[in-house]
Amino acid sequence: MRESKGIYIQPISLLIIVVASIFATSAFVDLLLSTFSPLSIDTKYSLLSSGLTIVILFPIIYYLVYYPLTCSLRDLIRSEEALQESEEKFRSIVETTDDAIYVVNRNCEYLFMNAKHRGRMNVLFEGEYRGKNFSEFHAAEDSAVFHEKVNDVFNTGNPLRQELRSKKDGRYFLRTFSPIKGPAKEVRAVSIVSRDITSLRKEGEAQLRYSAIFEQSPHGIVIVDMKGNLIEFNETAHRDLGYSREEFAKLHIADIDAVQSEAEIQGRMSEVLKTGRAEFDVKHRTKGGDIRDVHVRTRVLNLLGDKYLQAIWQDITDRKRAEKELELYGQIIAYMAEGVLLIRVQDEAIVYANPKLEKMFGYDHDELIGHHVSLLNAPTDKSPEETAHKIMNALHQYGVWTGEILNIKKDGTPFWCYAVVSTFEHHVHGSVWIAIHQDITDRKG
Repeated sequence: MRESKGIYIQPISLLIIVVASIFATSAFVDLLLSTFSPLSIDTKYSLLSSGLTIVILFPIIYYLVYYPLTCSLRDLIRSEEALQESEEKFRSIVETTDDAIYVVNRNCEYLFMNAKHRGRMNVLFEGEYRGKNFSEFHAAEDSAVFHEKVNDVFNTGNPLRQELRSKKDGRYFLRTFSPIKGPAKEVRAVSIVSRDITSLRKEGEAQLRYSAIFEQSPHGIVIVDMKGNLIEFNETAHRDLGYSREEFAKLHIADIDAVQSEAEIQGRMSEVLKTGRAEFDVKHRTKGGDIRDVHVRTRVLNLLGDKYLQAIWQDITDRKRAEKELELYGQIIAYMAEGVLLIRVQDEAIVYANPKLEKMFGYDHDELIGHHVSLLNAPTDKSPEETAHKIMNALHQYGVWTGEILNIKKDGTPFWCYAVVSTFEHHVHGSVWIAIHQDITDRKG
């Protein structure tokens, strides 16, 4: 902005000038008298008083008229220049902002569009949009809602906001409608600032999905810092260990580990930090003192420049107990005097045979695995497959089958067995039939 400077004389300087002017005037009058002599005394005093009057009036005119006038003119010029600069800055901001800004009248006819909105509307010049209606650039449904919002601002004089999804391109926008008022506070037009919030909306939706997964997960999820402090966790994490959220937030990871010391935990965390992720089993202690088996999957998180560990843990206490029971049952079955066979219902394939049954039929260890169960049936008036299907139909209908059956060994030797077959659910193979075979050849003979 150019600065206009007025002429300003300091009072002391002006006083010196006045005094000098008085002497100069007196000298000038004496000069006139000597030059144009003879002049009357009255003429001399008249000239002297006129000169002194001019000299005395000069500072009065200067301070009361000239200087205030020049100051006013200078301030006016400065104000105009400041206003022009402000308008240029405002126009620059409006034209370069990422938000679409436009102004409409009560009929929703465009009065102004900034560059962003002109780009969205595919117009280049003012003449291409000025006076045209909003509905000429938008879908009918969007236009109806827009007209309603503009009318509300005209009627109330208050600004309002609206979030919408454009029918034109499917993007999300946040519109702010603001009244433009005249001197009498009447609404003359409405300005609209339309911000594209599509990316924010998608981030918000992603955050909601993450929050839903985080809070509704059946597994405990925790985030800890590298010192083992609990930073964030879901409901399952504290509920399964018997703590309230407030109680759990005060704990260190070492407070819930039933086996490892704090030093051992820090060592494991350092290992995870090196590898990026890990999976292991630990034992957790509940608030009531119970010990639970837990399977943990953990990985490193980088959040705002700091490293954290995210751990997802699953209580496997019941599974561990079931595995031990199955191991016990397996040992019992392995050493039973009868032959035991497991057949998968889905494909009628053998998935297990205990040592007694393998010896009974003359097969090596695991040699029967994967074969159809009809392999063990001897041909009679029915084929081995027909015999198997007859037994399976009964199992599908009643869930159990008992009876005598002619089997066949690997070397082709037929022999009689008494079999008891029932159905149950296996933790690995799903629905299975368990068949207990007892060799009754001697009894049949």
